[in-house]
Amino acid sequence: MNDNNHLTLGFPDGHLLIARLEDDPDYPRIAVYLHRVSECDELLCMAEYNPEKAKDQELCIGAYTAGSDDPAYYESYKKTEEV
Repeated sequence: MNDNNHLTLGFPDGHLLIARLEDDPDYPRIAVYLHRVSECDELLCMAEYNPEKAKDQELCIGAYTAGSDDPAYYESYKKTEEV
């Protein structure tokens, strides 16, 4: 299925990757989910706008691991230089 809010890629084993536009007014993002037949979609990764971050740090990326609702990685895309 491909439409304005979803893009789907099928694998030979029947699994699907679904890229989904999630137009939240405060935290808009594009999220990638793994879909398995007879199971809930599982969030794999995302890129989002986070208004709580400092100027020029608002674009954030996150990655998840199986079985966890909390991201294994979540950082601003544009890292600041450490002094």
